Parts: sequence; structure tokens; C-alpha cells
Amino acid sequence: MPKSPVNLARYIEECEAGLPNAKADLDAAMKRQAFFDYDGFRYESDFKRDAESSFDYQGRPHRPSGFLRECIEILTEDVYAPGPSREWEEKAGDDLLQQVYRDNHIDSMMAEAERLCTLNDIAAIQIDAGDGDYAKKPITYRLWGREQFHAWTDPDDVTKPIAVVTVDKFDLQTRYRLWNEEVVITFLTKKSNEMKGGRVAYQVGPPDPHDYGVIPFSYVPYTLQIRDFFVSSIGELLGKAEIRIDDRLCLLDESIAKHLNPIPVAEGVPDAWKPILEPNRFMRMPLAAPRIGATGGYEPGERARLYFLERRIDVTGAWEDCTNYMNQALTAARVPLSAARMEQTGVASGISLLVEHAPLLKRARKRQAAYKVHETALAKKTLLCAGNHYGKSALVTSSTAGDLLLGWPQASVPIQTPDQLEMVQAEIRGGFKSYFQGLMQWYGLGHDEAVEMAKSIEADNAELAKIAPSLVEVSENEPELPGQQGQDEEEPTE
Repeated sequence: MPKSPVNLARYIEECEAGLPNAKADLDAAMKRQAFFDYDGFRYESDFKRDAESSFDYQGRPHRPSGFLRECIEILTEDVYAPGPSREWEEKAGDDLLQQVYRDNHIDSMMAEAERLCTLNDIAAIQIDAGDGDYAKKPITYRLWGREQFHAWTDPDDVTKPIAVVTVDKFDLQTRYRLWNEEVVITFLTKKSNEMKGGRVAYQVGPPDPHDYGVIPFSYVPYTLQIRDFFVSSIGELLGKAEIRIDDRLCLLDESIAKHLNPIPVAEGVPDAWKPILEPNRFMRMPLAAPRIGATGGYEPGERARLYFLERRIDVTGAWEDCTNYMNQALTAARVPLSAARMEQTGVASGISLLVEHAPLLKRARKRQAAYKVHETALAKKTLLCAGNHYGKSALVTSSTAGDLLLGWPQASVPIQTPDQLEMVQAEIRGGFKSYFQGLMQWYGLGHDEAVEMAKSIEADNAELAKIAPSLVEVSENEPELPGQQGQDEEEPTE
């Protein structure tokens, strides 16, 4: 049974009101993004104490930790380092996709999408033909973080959006752009943020029809969208942990600063006494003013006393407690303590490094399986949008007829050691890995870069043989490295 067209009236009202029903999620995502950008202290409400004014808050020491960003970068650094080789099974589609991938630096964009979805659950990639030139740059990818877009899903399929809105800043205004499969509608707020009748944003012109045929967005969720569109990530836990850690560090910093500069107190001194506050000088303490004794006569005053109002603080204990909490949060986020602390007492072997880095490499391999789904969806929608927009039916057909083949290099620790080299060479000789894959692993290259490097090595070796044959003979006696063509062959015995 065909479905009726989507009624945009309720979504238009949401945009005009400033997305009130999505505000909590957008604000939470914006807050975590601010902490990731080292700008979390503008959320002073999380750090102000009871009865503390903004002036008091600004006047005391602040000590940010950068904990959230550290964890996100550690967790995501191995997924697209390097990225995979990509090939669309159908020729017409592959030609376009390879150009789009080059134009948009696809590995860097997907690496950033991985960071964004780990931080804030999901990211969106907009497929924008705009005024594009099919020969020069047919498609532009635009990456949106969770704080920059919202989606409404099909009641019968909660993983499928039926309308999407993006939020950005434009000329001191907030701009909302509402998309469905047929039109895009733009809304702008007033610069003065005037509100009238509950409206925040006002529609700019009539709906503009587009020719993509679908909502031109593909999505990169933290986990596969099986039960919901907006999935959960580790970012919320890490964001709350950073607030707690930063608050404790600020309290510790303030306590140290105050008690390293204690308050001086003088007791039993005459009212007219003026102290000499200079270091390394003797000070004669005066007697206090005479006082009336029990018999009614005057008695001499007591000797004055000077001291500091000082309290000892357990800095070591407070720091240990903060460190233990950070370690607990790191463990919950599956971040190896050795990776976060960078604790190396010497040069470790390749096997030792691999064991320490194994949780992150295992995570990267698991994420690569999910990105096969995400990148395939992006490729299909790119071909469909480009085919409809430029009137190329072959691309539309290719979007359903083909499939994306991804070739991921083996995840490895980016520190080269002799035992790692021996392992790579043994895998190549044993047929478990190609020569190109060895170059990809050793140098952190993509497949195309590895092919070009192999060509360059062959050309350099040929040129070296012409101008310095003796150096070639020396190099042939050296241990094999990736890039050398020699094999460990035994000399025939006579």
C-alpha cells in the first residue's frame, strides 16, 4: 500500500518555534562539543557553587583537564588511519564515486564523522550538488554534527527519517533548513531575536523544490540503527566525567592557592600599632595596652602574638582520588590506561606495543564492519542524488545495481620495530598478505598510495643501478625492507 505524502505543516511549526521539542538534545550535544573544543567553562552553571555569583566564579582559579577530547581522540584514531580502498562494482558508478571521494577528501571526512558520532551519537553527511559542475566537482559533502541537525522518523520505521532540518549561523542569525524528499524550506531568525506569537524563525520565501528524489542526507551513527535512529554513544558518560574532574581540579587549585598565601593574624597589640611587613627583618613586638585588673588598678598588657591562619590540605590524597576517578572513567570507556597516560619506561618491543594497543585495534576492526554499512549507504545515495540532479539515468541504475567493496589495511601500532618488520615480511612470503598490503601497513598508506610508492621504489632502484651499481650490491646484502624486491632464496649448491 503506497504511503501518503509527508505533511510538513507540523515540522514547519517546529522550525518556526526554534525546535523546542529537540532543544534538550541539541543543547546537550552542543555542550559536549564545547568541552571537546576546550571551551567547556562557558557552561559556568555546572561549576558555580551555591550562593556563588558569576563574578565570584570568574575570580577563582579554573583548571580544565581536556579529559573528554583525550578519550575521544584515543578511541577514534585507529579507525581511518589509514582509510580503506574503495571500489564500486558497477563501472559508471565507480568513476563518479572515485572523483567525489578525491574532491571531498573522504578519509579525513569519515575520520571526523567517527569523532563526531563517538562524541554525540550520530553525524550526518549532506550530499549537495548545488551549482556543482559535473566535470569539475559534481558533489560536495557537508558534514553536520548532532548539535547541527535533527530528524523526524517514519512512525512505521524508526530508523528512516522522513524530514531533516539543519541548523547553522548566518549573518548573526540562526538558519533552519527543512528537507523532505521533494522540497527544502529555509527559516531565519531576526537579528534582534524578537519573538512574536511564539515564533522564533520566519520562513524565507516559498518551499524550493529539489530534484534529488530523496532526502539528500546519509548518516554515520555510533552503532547500527536497529531499534532507533538516534543511538547512544560513550560521549555522554565522558562529558559528565569531565565536568566532575574539572570541578575537582578547580577546587584543588583554589585550595592550594589560598593556603600557599595564608592570612596573617595579630593578637594583643595596641590599637595604634602598625606592623612592618618586610621579610628578613626583626620586629619587636609591643605590649598590649594596659588593662584594668581585678583590684581596680592598671595591669601591664600581655605580650602581643603574631601568627598565620593556616590549614594543612591533603593535596596528595585529593590528587589520588581525582586520578582514581579518571582511571575508572577510562576503564568504563574502554580506553587503555597506557594509551591515556603514555607511560613508557623504555623502548618496548613490537609485540609488547601490540598487546598494549590491542583493545584499540580490536575496536577499530569492529568499527570497520559498521563503516562498511555506512559508506555503502553514502555511496548509494550519492549516485542516486547525482543521477537525478544531472539527469544521468545510468547513475540511478548503478545506485541499486552495484555494491561498494572496501579493502581495509590491517590495523597496526604506528611504531615501527624490528620484530614488526619481520612479521610483515613473513606474512608476505607466506602469501597471507600482498606486497601492497605490506606497504600499506608499514607506512600507513591507502591502496592507491601503496601502488604509487611501489612504482616509485622500482624506478628509484633502476636509476640507482645505472648510476651506482656498487650501492645496489650493498643494499642486496642488507635485511629486506618493505619496498625491496629480493626474496630469501638459497643459493643452489653445486
